[in-house]
Amino acid sequence: MAFQGNRWTLKNTLQWWPLLLMVVSILPALVSGMTPAQLRAQYPQFYKQAVKPDVKSISSQCFQSINQTFFHYPPTEDAVRMIDATGKLGAGILAGNLAWFGSFDECQQLKSAHYCTVAAVITTPGTNTSASLRWGVCVPKNCDQQDIAYAINLLVDIFRINTIKVSASTVFCAHPSPYTFGTIFTLILCGIILSLVVIGTSLELWQLRPKQRPLLIYEDANISKGILNEDTPLLNSITVEKENHFAMEFFLAFSAWKNSIAMFDTKVSPKNVTCVNGMRTLSMFWVILGHTYLWPLIAGTLENVLIGLQQLQLFSFQAVSNAFFCVDSFFFMSGFLVSLLGLREMDKRHGYYPVVVSYVHRFLRLIPAYMFVILFWTNIFPHMSSGPVWYVNQLGNTCPSYWWTNLLFINNFWPTQLAKECLGWSWYLAADMQFFIISPAIIIPLHRFRRKGIILAVLLLAISVGVTAALSAVYNFDASFIENTINLQGVAKDRPDILYTKPYCRIQPYLVGMILGYLIYEKNYQHVKMSKIVSLLGWMVAIALGLACVYGVKNPLNKFWSATYIATSRLGWGLALSWVVYACHYGYGGLVNTILSWKFWIPLGRLTFTAYLLHPIVLQIFFTGYKSSIYFSTELVVYLYVSMVGLAYLSAYCLSVCVEYPFANLEKLVFDRVFKINRRGS
Repeated sequence: MAFQGNRWTLKNTLQWWPLLLMVVSILPALVSGMTPAQLRAQYPQFYKQAVKPDVKSISSQCFQSINQTFFHYPPTEDAVRMIDATGKLGAGILAGNLAWFGSFDECQQLKSAHYCTVAAVITTPGTNTSASLRWGVCVPKNCDQQDIAYAINLLVDIFRINTIKVSASTVFCAHPSPYTFGTIFTLILCGIILSLVVIGTSLELWQLRPKQRPLLIYEDANISKGILNEDTPLLNSITVEKENHFAMEFFLAFSAWKNSIAMFDTKVSPKNVTCVNGMRTLSMFWVILGHTYLWPLIAGTLENVLIGLQQLQLFSFQAVSNAFFCVDSFFFMSGFLVSLLGLREMDKRHGYYPVVVSYVHRFLRLIPAYMFVILFWTNIFPHMSSGPVWYVNQLGNTCPSYWWTNLLFINNFWPTQLAKECLGWSWYLAADMQFFIISPAIIIPLHRFRRKGIILAVLLLAISVGVTAALSAVYNFDASFIENTINLQGVAKDRPDILYTKPYCRIQPYLVGMILGYLIYEKNYQHVKMSKIVSLLGWMVAIALGLACVYGVKNPLNKFWSATYIATSRLGWGLALSWVVYACHYGYGGLVNTILSWKFWIPLGRLTFTAYLLHPIVLQIFFTGYKSSIYFSTELVVYLYVSMVGLAYLSAYCLSVCVEYPFANLEKLVFDRVFKINRRGS
């Protein structure tokens, strides 16, 4: 670098920076495999004379800080550390290494500097090829986003490079998240809830102390028994347990001791279909596995994103890339339990189904924990970490604008883009609630008309298959969900909004579950006899269906077969699960039933709802709060997966004990004490 006296000059220094920008700008061409001659023809600007730089648009404060920091001889320690902390062009660019973060902590430790992330899209002129670049720069604090954007664009314009454009809106400087009214409100709410938990737990433990002799009340034995003989005593003694006051019951509803005992209780009724416990928990594990692989691809923190995407296309990884079937497992189990329990409840009530009360109970069951997570995600989460890409969590989410769609369970329709939803993964809750709302229209005919009522469910199944096939053909969807979701640069697409979140495309396993619920209900606890040949044949068909759904799209399919697969795969998955439940419930599950009915799954199954709500937040904290880029490997993901499962369920336990269970107890208390009815409508 040239010197003038004992000073570095800005004019001479600017001649060195375009070398880096030149390399960055031709990355798409390098990835596409251009030859040197093609590069010369494609980028003639690199062989033209550079224009004279104009630095007047950079603020005087920033310009002065740059001169004092970088153009001083001998160089200052801050200047050396800023250059050291700035991201450098690294190896593995052809593997997708476009995350040049540098050293975030080193830069933030400097009092005179701050760390900024430049997010830019590099495009190749005349083609659709693009790549997302994230570059960490350590600059003086007097240089804001506008100064950094203008400086980079200045260097780009000097060499007439039109493949890179940066604006102030794509430069993000690290800063603490502000404490807004919503943040303070959520912190106060958390404090109130924790106080209630402490009070409730203390009262519960106080009541568990050794008690005094219970009060005895005497009644006329003739009145109580209705008979009289020589052996009948004149008086009977009755032990009376004093009922707690309403205020006491209110505080006890928040008892962590009481709620933990209820959560970890493994006693089940003989009427229960116990294999569902293991199926529910393993499906949740599958959800976390799929998201653990997918999250870093979308977060933009991988050094080898192309290798990661190629690995997901391997045959052995189809269970990961097609982990989306685990959501269909939830739909199947939900439809199955709603149908089975609803039909049994109608028997108890002589054909009456408490529609309104069931809606109210379902709403009150979900809303407290659901709304608390939205508050936490919006107001507390941005304060939980920092890093080169943490700015994505500080830009604000759409919950302040669209939280009401979650409250009404219509967030899978509005907003129209999945990326704009408040808690994007909560579309499942909206779809499941919509299925629950229409379920009485199927349960009541099933109870009244028996097998004839199945016709309605089959008709809805046929409509769903037809609509899904038509949409798949019109929009030319690929059979692989990954191909429809993210491109080779890991950039999310909007195409999932058309099929993935819509109830009319996802209802198939729910309806299959409802039909299975009726078939088991119809047996009325009778044992089903099945020959070994029929049992073996059933298992073979179920396994074949399941494997075809998960591993059937390794090779590319044409338009017709892609539409056929998309339209029928969820139906096939539901049918495979229905056999597993049917065979296990009636004693033909063998080792499968032993594993799925293990009592260990019962407490974990009760945490499924809150684990589903919280596990994406756990993933987001790690992958966007990580201070450097991550090299994708199977070994790393395995370790991360195990830790993510543990952290997700630990967080789920805290949310369930402090929010979900207490409000469920309060609901029961209000219904029993105030309205004098139970939650099933009697």
